Amino acid sequence: MSTATPAAGPDTAAVHLVTVYSKPACPQCDATKRSLAAKGVSFRSIDVMEDAEAFKHVTETLGIRQMPVVEAFGQAWCGFLPAKISWLQAELAKRAEPAVEVEETPEPSL
Repeated sequence: MSTATPAAGPDTAAVHLVTVYSKPACPQCDATKRSLAAKGVSFRSIDVMEDAEAFKHVTETLGIRQMPVVEAFGQAWCGFLPAKISWLQAELAKRAEPAVEVEETPEPSL
């Protein structure tokens, strides 16, 4: 499910682990967002043409000028990359798995 977010500030970054920076009339942007949604990956979508701070983050901080840009877990990539989207889905599932508590049974005394 995608959510439009007006700014790419640190206060909203914790809510969504995945951010897709995109622009209007971008087929690769649309394909990336559709693929993420189809795999059940929650993300926020930011239009860099409407958000100057996000544009600056993508172009200056990340050094990327091609859309879409997907940012998650300290990594960023550009373009529609199905293999990266599958990796992201698996990574999110892995991080969401609850820790399994192992109950130790004491050894019987002889």
